[in-house]
Amino acid sequence: MFQKFRENLIDEAVSGLLLQNIFRYRNHPPAYLDQAELSPDVLSGDREKFFYSVRPQVAVEPYGTPVKLSENLTRHDFHFASEVQTPFAETNRVIYSRWSDPHRPNQRVIVGVDGIVQMRDSWFRTLAEKTVPAGWDVVMMDAPFNHRRTPIGYRPGQLILNGNFYHLLNVGRQSILDLRSLVEFFQKDQLEVGLLGVSLGGWMVTTLSQIMQSIKFLHAVTPPLEMSWMLREGGAIVRAAWNGLAQDDLEWDQIQNYMRPLSPYHYRPNIEAENLCFYTAAYDRFVSTSRIEQYSKLIGARLEQWPCGHIRATCRREMATKIGQQICDQFAVN
Repeated sequence: MFQKFRENLIDEAVSGLLLQNIFRYRNHPPAYLDQAELSPDVLSGDREKFFYSVRPQVAVEPYGTPVKLSENLTRHDFHFASEVQTPFAETNRVIYSRWSDPHRPNQRVIVGVDGIVQMRDSWFRTLAEKTVPAGWDVVMMDAPFNHRRTPIGYRPGQLILNGNFYHLLNVGRQSILDLRSLVEFFQKDQLEVGLLGVSLGGWMVTTLSQIMQSIKFLHAVTPPLEMSWMLREGGAIVRAAWNGLAQDDLEWDQIQNYMRPLSPYHYRPNIEAENLCFYTAAYDRFVSTSRIEQYSKLIGARLEQWPCGHIRATCRREMATKIGQQICDQFAVN
């Protein structure tokens, strides 16, 4: 009982801090996107139409200079143009990092995305310290409006939720299309790809695993899976998004239909069940644990529950080490 109280207190305290210092930073008005700016396909509720794209392979360029972290671990940063263009120049470029051993190239990569308020790369760097020596490079993509793609004058993640419904819909579409472009880039280079995401990133990789083929594995930490119901079931941060969504005056059935392409709860990954793993936090105050449990049972995925809240499950670096070891044990390079 004490542990539950402590974990709930941590989650609620952090929620308050994030609301005040991130999502209400400078009291920016919600980002507004008019319905007319989205195509009928995006508003169709049809997943294939929603994610339809004929984009050729992206043109990847270096972003800054390589950073040597140790004798056997270097981080290289890259960028390419996002398929979805927004009024914010900073988020129109997809930025990602790749950790690798400069002395031994790997032909396997773990592609991942972090949570909604990302300010550093320590979680994925910790993962790389475990997996790169075992033959798996680590790639971390910055989500739109997050980390290094944050528009000037805003805080990381602020513009993901701080907008009207059509803006939120467009951010979701851009997130998945960016991640798909990145994975396709590696697959066309004949690299084997696994997916790993944390919180919001967990939603992204789960969604991508359902619309792409030839993905080796999926590991998702506390992912929101039903994005329309997330607006009602989520914690204080998600509930705050209603302030922006209210201006669209949409009926609930409209919201559910529009959001269905972005709700992986209704679809199955194109990956063997033994290579699917979901992680939940027993005392999560941000994401619905029961939906992850239901979904994992439905698709036959492995489910691991940690005795903590959302914040400790998604921020503690030892979780990255633990998952990295699991990947190394299951997919050892011969």
